[in-house]
Amino acid sequence: MPAMGTSDGDNEYERQRQERVKRNRERLSALEIPVLAARVAPKPARPRPAVRPAKRRPTVESAGPKRRSARVAKLEADGNQIESEERGRIVTSIMLPKPDPVPAERHPKRDLAMQEIDGLAATDAAYISAWSSRLGTGPGVGMEKPEPSLPWLASLQLDAVDVAKVTRSATTHLAFHPTSETLLLAAGDKEGNLSLWYCAEAAQALDRASSRGDAGSSEGEGGSSEAATSGTAESEAEFDGLVSLGYHRQYISGLRWAGGPGHGAGLFSASYDGSLRRFDPGAGAAILLTSSEDLGLSAMDITLDGRTAVLGTNRGDLLVVDCRAKGPGALSEDGHAKKINTVHFDPGDEHVFATSSTDTCVRVWDVRRLGPTPKPVAEGAHRSSCQAAHFAPDGSHRLVSTSFDNTVGVWERRGKKELACTLSIRHDNDTGRWVTPFRAVWSPSGDAILVGNMRRAVDIIDASTGQLSTQLRSEDMTAIPSRNLVHPSVEVLAAATSSGRIHLYR
Repeated sequence: MPAMGTSDGDNEYERQRQERVKRNRERLSALEIPVLAARVAPKPARPRPAVRPAKRRPTVESAGPKRRSARVAKLEADGNQIESEERGRIVTSIMLPKPDPVPAERHPKRDLAMQEIDGLAATDAAYISAWSSRLGTGPGVGMEKPEPSLPWLASLQLDAVDVAKVTRSATTHLAFHPTSETLLLAAGDKEGNLSLWYCAEAAQALDRASSRGDAGSSEGEGGSSEAATSGTAESEAEFDGLVSLGYHRQYISGLRWAGGPGHGAGLFSASYDGSLRRFDPGAGAAILLTSSEDLGLSAMDITLDGRTAVLGTNRGDLLVVDCRAKGPGALSEDGHAKKINTVHFDPGDEHVFATSSTDTCVRVWDVRRLGPTPKPVAEGAHRSSCQAAHFAPDGSHRLVSTSFDNTVGVWERRGKKELACTLSIRHDNDTGRWVTPFRAVWSPSGDAILVGNMRRAVDIIDASTGQLSTQLRSEDMTAIPSRNLVHPSVEVLAAATSSGRIHLYR
């Protein structure tokens, strides 16, 4: 029987409703809505850990102000030093501040007595005093006409006793004393050292040392020991012929004997340190003739009477100094665009001098017409830097020049302004960084030109043809002879190397 209060219509409705609910659930199940909802739903918050009460630290009383680094704070140190530190007590010593260092002078700005010259020993000073009685008394340059040089130059030989370490560094200038009675050679180097080599004394000392060594070797052991001991004692007492003069501090840029009846009373020297000095052996002093804090004196020559000096600077200026007045001199600016490498007076006319420069030019000047803005009497040019220009000593007014364009040139004046190159000689002048640049020089008679060779030889060139006449070589000359000089009245050639050794060919 049907239930109370229900009808068949109600039962049918309920059955249909249940079917719809079932179908809806099946659809929802097919769509996986609960899974998607679970993915999108926010994650539950993590439970926070229980907060524990912080432990209370015992309070500590302050031990004083906190120390901070003075270096980090960029504070200057107080100059104190800790002498001792014991049980919390510190003993310090106070240091007074040091005064600022005084800048060193470029050169001593005063005349220097013999005892003030660096490197000059007391025994050397005594020998210089002895020389002074002979210096300036012999025949000077130009007193006698020299014989042709080519024949005797070809016959020169080098002996081992005629080789000496004369300068400390590379030799830059050589100057023979002009007298024939005393073979004395002055030499300067790149560091400002000057040396005097009394060649006769040096050869005698070496000969004596050699003879002592031969005698000692011929005896027994006792005799050898005794000879060696006595030889050492004698060598300490003997004079080796070398004297060092340390009154310049930079590159020696000029060296010349001049003054007096024999044109050799004093040794004039110029340096990059801005000083020109005359070493007077008779007076026993190095006299300061001119001084500059700004100019670097890169070249120098002086008249034979020792009265007028012309100097070139490393910026191309010319400076004329009256050596009797001892003043700053008269400056002529812009003689060249770059450094002046050489200055040389014409032996045939000492009012005229020539200059060579790194700006490639060779110029001839009249010392009476310089003024503030000088103009050359004549000029010529190489294709590269010109390292030297020297007048011939025979009074012919010819010039020989040396250039980095690998030529040696012979020049003559033609007309008022032209300086014509009459002879251009191919020569390897590429000395590089470590060898002092070559500078060709004349023989005393003017018939030969001498210049160093990169194969450790001295080239002797016929000045009339430009052909190589001969070469001077020796096993005892182990380096390149970059600077050479012939004695004006004695058949001797000095060849100097960049090691400071000088070789005398006789």
